[in-house]
Amino acid sequence: MRVKKLWEKGNEATFLIENVSPAFMNSIRRSCMSEVPVLAIDEVHISKNKSAMYDEVLAHRLGLIPLKTDLKSYNLREECTCKGKGCSKCQVVLTLKAKGPGMVYAKDLKSTDPEVYPVYPEIPIVKLLEGQEIELEAIARLGFGKEHVKFSPCIATYRYYPVVEINQRACNKCKACVEACPKEILVEKDGKVFVDESKLMECDLCKACEDACEQGAIKVYGLENKFIFYIESWGQLSIEEIMRYAVKNLVKKFREFKKAGKF
Repeated sequence: MRVKKLWEKGNEATFLIENVSPAFMNSIRRSCMSEVPVLAIDEVHISKNKSAMYDEVLAHRLGLIPLKTDLKSYNLREECTCKGKGCSKCQVVLTLKAKGPGMVYAKDLKSTDPEVYPVYPEIPIVKLLEGQEIELEAIARLGFGKEHVKFSPCIATYRYYPVVEINQRACNKCKACVEACPKEILVEKDGKVFVDESKLMECDLCKACEDACEQGAIKVYGLENKFIFYIESWGQLSIEEIMRYAVKNLVKKFREFKKAGKF
C-alpha cells in the first residue's frame, strides 16, 4: 500500500492511496467516521428552562455541538476505573446559565476542563426573550459514531482514481466532449483534444464526455486499486489523530480475526 497526501487545508485533506481494494478503502472510511471516539454532551440536567424550546430539543441541540477532544486525558466510560459511575477521567461537566433578551451561543457553556470547549463558539443554541432564562448542567462523555452521529469526528469519502483515454485517430475534433465535461478537464490544443492533467483528479467519472462522443474516441473509467480519499474533520480531533486512531483500530480488529482463525 502507498499513501500520499495531496493537500491539506484546515480541517480538510485529500490522500492518494494505491494498491488496495475497495473493501479496504471502505473499512478505512467507516473506521474514521464510526470507530474513533470523541467527546459529546450525552446527559443534560435542566433545572430551569423558560425559553420557547422544549427540554428535549434543547438537550438534542447541545449534544450536536462539537467539543474539542483530548483522547489522552479521558477514558471510555466502560474502560474507566470508576466502572462507568462517572468521574473526571471519563466525563466533563459543562454548565450554562443565561438570561434574556438575547441569543445563547455555544461559547456560553462553561467547562470544568479548559481543554474541552466548543469547537465553533458561535453556534446558536436558543434565543431568549425578556424575562426568559435557562440553567442547566451537561455531561460530556466519549463515544463512537456508530452509537450516535454526535460522536462522529468527521466525514470521509473515497472514489476511484480516474483515467481518461482519448483515441486521437478516431477523434474527428468535433469538441463535443470538451463542451460536455462539467469539470473542464478536457482541452483543445493544436486541433487535438487532451486531458488537463492538473484537473484530472477532479473527474468524478460522470462520463458525460464519453456519452457526447459519437465516434467512441474517448473512454473514461476508474482504477480499481487506486483511490482518492477525502476526509473532513468536524474539529474535535485533527485529521492526523483521526487517521492514526482509525488505522490502529483496524489493525487491532485484523489481529483479533486472525487470532480467532477467521482467515
